[in-house]
Formats: sequence, structure tokens, C-alpha cells
Amino acid sequence: MRKALKIFSVIFVLLVGVVVTGIAILGSMDFNRYKGLITDEVKKFTGRDLTIDGDLKFEISLNPAIAVEGVTFANASWGSRPEMMKLKRMAAEVSLIPLLSGALVVDRLVLEGLDLLAETNAKGRGNWEFQAAAPPGKVPAKSAEGGGLGVLPVVKKVRIRNVKVTYRDGVKGETTKLALDSMDLGADSAGSPLNFSVVGTLNGAPYKASGQLGAIGALLKGGGAYPVSIKAEAFKAVVGVSGSINDPLKKPVLNVTVSAKGGELANTVKAAGILVPGLRKIALPPIGPYDVSALITGTPNMLSAANIKVSYGGSDISGNLTANLGGARPRVNANFASNLLNLDKLLPPGGAKGAPPSRSDGRVFSSDPLPLDGLKAADAKINFKGRRVVMQGLNLNDVNVSLSLVNGNLKVSPFSLAAAGGKINGAVSLNSNSSWPPLAVKVNVKQVDYGALLEKFVQSNIAAGKVDINIDIKGAGKSVRAIMAGLGGKTRIVTKGGKIRSGFLNIVSANVLSALPFIDSKGDKNIKCGVIDFRIKAG
Repeated sequence: MRKALKIFSVIFVLLVGVVVTGIAILGSMDFNRYKGLITDEVKKFTGRDLTIDGDLKFEISLNPAIAVEGVTFANASWGSRPEMMKLKRMAAEVSLIPLLSGALVVDRLVLEGLDLLAETNAKGRGNWEFQAAAPPGKVPAKSAEGGGLGVLPVVKKVRIRNVKVTYRDGVKGETTKLALDSMDLGADSAGSPLNFSVVGTLNGAPYKASGQLGAIGALLKGGGAYPVSIKAEAFKAVVGVSGSINDPLKKPVLNVTVSAKGGELANTVKAAGILVPGLRKIALPPIGPYDVSALITGTPNMLSAANIKVSYGGSDISGNLTANLGGARPRVNANFASNLLNLDKLLPPGGAKGAPPSRSDGRVFSSDPLPLDGLKAADAKINFKGRRVVMQGLNLNDVNVSLSLVNGNLKVSPFSLAAAGGKINGAVSLNSNSSWPPLAVKVNVKQVDYGALLEKFVQSNIAAGKVDINIDIKGAGKSVRAIMAGLGGKTRIVTKGGKIRSGFLNIVSANVLSALPFIDSKGDKNIKCGVIDFRIKAG
């Protein structure tokens, strides 16, 4: 037994001696000697120069560490600056024990001072497209049979600081700048959830995000549900995404709840104009706090939004929507409902300001072409029901609108609502496919209190009563002027039991009124019965 123990002791001492000797040899090596080899190999595969100005450092311990500083990678010859990438420092710390079993575990990866430029030239070629993808006469080796990624490295913690990524679109002439002030990622293993937090700016606008994603191993393997939970603050809004994405890298299928809320939509739109310049032209009135949420399911070509909830300034909208984006023309089906929809907060009285004036030649109706081509951009079927809709200060109750747009043929049928004590219903159709697009309008008004409308819009009680109106007209043309010039149809207005106030009669001669048989001649004038019935022909 003693002899065996002596043998094992000798073997152990020898092993320790070999390890210590190996560490001493590795520790005494100057790894900077390999910088030339590294840069030569990069040159072969990319055709670009890689420069390492700093030292290559390698520390031997139970957690070996390697670090490199001062790295630059050349840009394409046509690029806007000499370097495609500049890196101040990168360091990685690896666990030694897992290496003995063939596993690569990176305890910590640090990246500092990365400046990356991705750009395209005027022909759309990217600076990431290398001229020499492989050494001359050689073909890149194929992956092992069965594909896959082999042994997946485990990176437990990633710490990124002071990173700048710039994308220049040489075709459009647009530049997007992303800055990562700090980014921290962490996962215990390839099968563990990934926690992250990010702080930075996008085109100068601050943002921050945090949350938890599924395991990297599950993401790369694919085929299953990949959990997502993200909360982000950007453009003066708080955005949330939670749920799962099935097979996100190959055939993504969404099942996520998305939400966005903020103090003022106008501030969010203005802030987002830094990224999308076209938004700067949109002038929105103050509407108060807003909150939007929906459950998004389906594929990128066939999406559904259920449990849609929108609220702003006391108004609310709820419903569902499906969108088929895979065909030649998108198709949208939607159903919406609202208890209160205040359009005046979105479109204040008088309409949007700052719009360019239309061409005018002194005539009443404009000859500007109607935007009929937009009706051919998509197909849609939309239904809306609103208990109360506020427009131009008028309360519209029990609003029911069904809209259909198929291959440029627009139909609003039926529409109905209650206003000023009466009811209004009708239908509108417009077919943009014709060379001379036909328009048809039918409107039926029953017992609407015109006295209340006069008080609302004229701020005068010059008359009181209720009216029935029937309108059935048709026209055709590519402008309002053309439609009105060929307008045809009939209109009937009927009122009885109404009244014209005496104050208004001080302006209008009593002798004129006495000639009208349906109006008496004392004090306030009662309208016994009034009918206006006329036909419209050729405008």
C-alpha cells in the first residue's frame, strides 16, 4: 500500500510539475509575435487590412484571460472613411476546468470603445461585402455532416461600453447613428434565460431597454416557442413586448402582447421625427395621455391583432384586426367599437393648419385631382360602432359605419347615427377603376332638430323645428369640380310645426313673409308645413 502511495505521489508531483512548467512557458511567451500571422490571415479572407496597435495579452490561471487593444479594420476602398471598425479594447475570461471536457465557458466578455461604420455606395453595395471571401484556389470547408453549430460556447456575462454604430445608406443618402453607452447581458448557461439592459441614443434621441429573452441555445436550435419580455423607453414613450415567438430565426410565428403609452402623442411623434423625418410634418393637437395595447399573433405575412385597446384624453377604441400582407395588394379586416370617441381632440375645429392651399381660379369647387389611386393600394373591410362620437362640438350617438374597399371600389354602406334628436342614415359609393369615376350618395334624415343645430353652429336661436331630408344624387369625375358639374338626382326637404323667431323677422319684411302661405303673420312665425322638392340635372 505504501509503495502504491509513493507511486501516486510521484505521478502527482510530475503532473503538477508539467502544469507549472506549461504555465511558466505560456506566461513567458510573447503573443505579440503572432500579430503578423493574425493580420495576414484576415487579409487573405477579406482583402482588408487589420491593424493591432496595442498588445496581445494572455493571462494563465484557473480562469485564463485574453485581451487585445487598439484594433482597426480597413473600410472598402470607396468608403467614406479609412476605417470600417475601430476598437479600443476587448477582453475575455474563460473557465479552464470546462475546457477539459470540451466545453467553452466564457465567464466574462468585455468590449469597450467600438466604432463601427456600415455603409453602402450609390449602387447599394455594402462595405461588409469582401472582395476575397477565401484564399485563392480554395473553397471554404463545409460544416460537419448534419449541420449544427458544434459545441455552443456559454457566455455568462457580457459588458459593453461606449459603442457607436453608424449606418449610411448611399442610395437614399440617409444616415442612422446608434450609440450604446452601456449594455449588459447575462446567462448562467446556454439553456438559461438571457437578461439584458441597454442605455444609449438613436440619432441623438435617448433610449433605454431591459428585460429577459429565452436561452441562446433555444434560439439557435429553433423550432420552439422563444419567450420575450422587453420594456423600453424611447421617443418619450414607454413600449412593452411580452409573449413568445415560435422559431424566430427561420419561420417566425408571433404570439406577443405589445403596448405603448406616453404623456402626449404629439411629443412622441415629434421626438420620433429624429429617426423618421416625415413625421416632423405632422402637427398633432394636445390630446392628453395615451395608452395602446394589442395581442399580435401570426406570421409576418398574415398578422392578427386582438384585444386592441386605445385610449387618449378620455376617448377609447377597442376591437380586432387581421392583415394579409403576402399578396400583391394587402387585405385588412377590422372591427372597432368605442364608448366615446372625441375627434375634436385629434382634428380640432377648422381642420389642420399649415396645409398648402389648393389651386384656385375663382370658382367655387376645386379642380385638383382627387387621390383616387390610393384606393387601389389595399383592400379593406372595416366596421365601426360608437356610442358617442364628438365632431365639431356635435354629439353623434349610436354611430354605425361599414366600409368596404375592394380593388379600388369604395362602399360605405350602411352608415347610421343619431344627432340633434333625429336619425341619419345612408350609403356612399365611389369606383376609382373607371376612367370617369362614378360617385353615388344617398342620405335620409329623420326629425333632426335644426333649431339645435343653428344654436350650435350659428349661435343663434332664429328658428326652431324638425326636418326630414332625402338626398339621392350621382356624379362622376376625377375632381370635385367635375363631379359637381355633372351632378344629377333629387333632393326633398320637409318641415312642419316649426317656428321662426320674431327677432329674425325684424330683419326680414313682414310683407314678404305674408306672401308665404305656410307662415302666419303674428309674433314668432309658426311654420305649418314646408316642402322643398327639386331635381338636379347636369350640375
